[in-house]
Amino acid sequence: MDYFRFRGRFWVSVTPVTNLTLNARLAAEPREWMTPATTYPFSPKPYEPSTANSGLEWRYGIVDTLNVKWDNIFDQPLSITAGRQDIMLGDAGDWWLVADGTPNDGSWTMYFDSMRMTYAAKPIQTTFDVIYLYQSARPGDWIPTLGSTETENGKYYVTEQNEQGVILYLSNKSLKNVQADGYFIYKRDHKSLANGDNADIYTIGGKITGTPTENWFYSVEGAYQFGHKQDETVGADYVNSKNDWRQIDAYAGKANSVTFSRIR
Repeated sequence: MDYFRFRGRFWVSVTPVTNLTLNARLAAEPREWMTPATTYPFSPKPYEPSTANSGLEWRYGIVDTLNVKWDNIFDQPLSITAGRQDIMLGDAGDWWLVADGTPNDGSWTMYFDSMRMTYAAKPIQTTFDVIYLYQSARPGDWIPTLGSTETENGKYYVTEQNEQGVILYLSNKSLKNVQADGYFIYKRDHKSLANGDNADIYTIGGKITGTPTENWFYSVEGAYQFGHKQDETVGADYVNSKNDWRQIDAYAGKANSVTFSRIR
């Protein structure tokens, strides 16, 4: 795989009245394939170079941010952001479960079509987030794209399925040099692509981060996931047929610790 990605972005934020901000961003990412493409639809059959195209893949332009944010609602520490927006939950630069709402286009876009409400309870040093998501698999379903999202080889998709969900997230900093987070995530999938899925997935988890000393940062996170799922990527060893629903009963965790020195 050998190609160049040319990402262009243009964005603007406007505050017509106090505490009300309108945000918009336009993005495009044409690719110049030096060797035959390995991603669909510029490659009719991914990872089969004999059927793939090379040269310039123009793709399309997309509004990957378009939202309105209302802060300090009724003089309370409450804000609401409604519309297309980026949402990253977790450690900065090391987001785990919530970060990229459009994985099929790589890192070109990361948006969620969503509504996010945030309340900062300063007396208890706790921030509460309630997020509703409605993500479409096709990039132009909600907001028209600039240029076609179809080629002679097929259509562009940003996810394998249409997704709908709710996230409840809280973050507490009442302990010195410690941040404790807890969350609940529900996601419902409706298959759009052949390798997509139908699912109802529930996730409960928590994270603790801290800075015991000036030069030491640590993070520990764990989550339990349950629900049921129907997809075609699971072999016969797990289900009787591709149409069978399987139970989800899984858990995972991650931890990291970083020490660094300051150059004087």
